[in-house]
Amino acid sequence: MKKVLIVVAALIAVLVAGFVFVKGTPQYSLYQFKKAVQNHDPDTAFKYLDVDSVVDNLALDLINSKEMNKPASNPWEEAGQTMAKGLMTVMLPSIKEAMKGQIKTAITTADSEKSENDKGTNTIKGLNKGSWSDFDVKVEGKMAIVTNKQDDALKFKMVKSSEGHWKITKIIIPHTK
Repeated sequence: MKKVLIVVAALIAVLVAGFVFVKGTPQYSLYQFKKAVQNHDPDTAFKYLDVDSVVDNLALDLINSKEMNKPASNPWEEAGQTMAKGLMTVMLPSIKEAMKGQIKTAITTADSEKSENDKGTNTIKGLNKGSWSDFDVKVEGKMAIVTNKQDDALKFKMVKSSEGHWKITKIIIPHTK
């Protein structure tokens, strides 16, 4: 009887340890994000998607892009580039709030209610479909780069939060590198 109890206790310990390990992976956070989107639950989805960081990183990528930093051919072009960068910085808070609203609407709107124009307008659609095996996840400490195996244009960065789950913080756009 003691041997059976020891075996059962060891098995339970292994299962608990395995669950704790899996729960701390980027793949599990992607699964939870997908489940939140499918259940039209934006509050849970925002636990795994840091919109502020995504918008900040997109703005930085745009500001640092080759197009925005190419040498100006005249003073007017240089002034325009400087003004565009300044405007982008000033408008970031408004852009973040608008993005949160749009993402919340995209999550809460049932697929049957979405129009033809909504197709492919956001990365959420690419994350919502598929499974863990559709993504290549490269973890480096508390950061992970996630790439869709079928569509390498869908690539993003995740960071481990202080709560122990992973959050999408950056959408990596190939042409802005």
